[in-house]
Amino acid sequence: MSKKSSCLRPGAVVAALCALLVVGPAQATPPAAIPADIVLDGGYCDSIRGLTPVGRTGMKGVWVNSDCVGTDALLGGPARITSQGKGAYVLGSYGNGAPYGEEFTWVINANRTWQVYRSNDGRLVNTGTWSPAHEARAVPGDTRSSVAGAH
Repeated sequence: MSKKSSCLRPGAVVAALCALLVVGPAQATPPAAIPADIVLDGGYCDSIRGLTPVGRTGMKGVWVNSDCVGTDALLGGPARITSQGKGAYVLGSYGNGAPYGEEFTWVINANRTWQVYRSNDGRLVNTGTWSPAHEARAVPGDTRSSVAGAH
């Protein structure tokens, strides 16, 4: 049976799956508005670097200096494009033994905003704006991580 004919069957589950099939390919291209290296505005010591596409819908990168003393953690997750053409990366630190004894999930948006959530319960930890690394101004002595106080 073809995808088209299976999508004609009634039922909420089938309709939802068909919507995903239709939307899926449009979301396959990572948003170009997010550069490979970004810094978190607001005097944070950590940043996200090396954002690189993985396959058609994935993204990977490195959370650099996550604890302000040099610890880096690998990140990975999907790259999505919304119906308005805006992009976002959703990157988790899963399994990397993140500092603070917790794992975090980042949402990096093409509109230069970000959010970070505690992965175990989805609690919003922090939000802010980001800049491409080449535009950022270094602030000497930044000692506050974007996830400090997440406990």
